[in-house]
Amino acid sequence: MTTATLGKVLTMEDWTKAGGFSDLVKGKSLPIRVTEEIYDEMLGVLPPQEFGKTRASFINLSLPVQQYFLVGEPMTHVNNKPVYATFVKAYDTKFFFIGWTHSKNPEGL
Repeated sequence: MTTATLGKVLTMEDWTKAGGFSDLVKGKSLPIRVTEEIYDEMLGVLPPQEFGKTRASFINLSLPVQQYFLVGEPMTHVNNKPVYATFVKAYDTKFFFIGWTHSKNPEGL
């Protein structure tokens, strides 16, 4: 088991107390384990910018990514490129926020 699977699992209650998702994850080490409820909420809020089994850029993650998505609306912009909250499913039943990712298709086409 990797260190990514250890530690507190963030819940919707934690999110509510924090006031916003960015505030919830601020200052925490990545990847951050979240409940399936958070994963589903972020997946369902808008059509995902990207959705798939994995990406080449995840090769260095300490997680066996089985599915990922970039939330459908950018959280911010860096160097004039949109940056998306990125979530993965791993170990069949565990869900993680892995940070902020640029889309492979920045025009959204």
